[in-house]
Amino acid sequence: MITAILKELKALRRKTDGDVYNPDIVRIANRIGLDHSLAVKLWAPKYDAARELAIHIADPEKVTGKFLESWVKDLDEWGLCDGFTARLVRGTPFAVEKAHAWAEREPLYVRRAGFSLMAQMAWQKNDHPDSVFADFLPLVEKHAVDDRLHVKKAVNWALRDIGKRSPALARKALTVARRLQKADNKTAQWVGTHRIKEIK
Repeated sequence: MITAILKELKALRRKTDGDVYNPDIVRIANRIGLDHSLAVKLWAPKYDAARELAIHIADPEKVTGKFLESWVKDLDEWGLCDGFTARLVRGTPFAVEKAHAWAEREPLYVRRAGFSLMAQMAWQKNDHPDSVFADFLPLVEKHAVDDRLHVKKAVNWALRDIGKRSPALARKALTVARRLQKADNKTAQWVGTHRIKEIK
């Protein structure tokens, strides 16, 4: 089965950019349904389209902390990273823990996963109290100096959506943004300045 799926994905690659578009992946995923063992097999070949499909068909009920750690280390592209956090991590009991842990790690897409997860949790309807998101803000401030494009954009994203979650968080996020705006680091200044108006 996996051979046939890989063949189908490769046949769908666009001549213009070599990518398989998300609607095609969703269509295949809907046909397959949740199939955790197949998802694990699709992750192994190190082929982005197969991994995107794996994220769609992996069963969140079977996801463990160890499983998430094994996949996050393989992330090598921002879209795959954000799909992983949105579809597989955000709704699990491990989300808060992983957001903290991954944000502190150096590898580019592991750190991005931490901050994209914070942002996605902030705009999602869930039962997390404001304190969960307030506790993310020191990490936002600490890593706002990371000038890698896909990290600083995720840090910026997290600050914005935490600030939009509630009036109390807006005040806290605005305080952080103003400090960053006055920082000596240009990347931190960019993060702070870029979101002040939206948080207001």
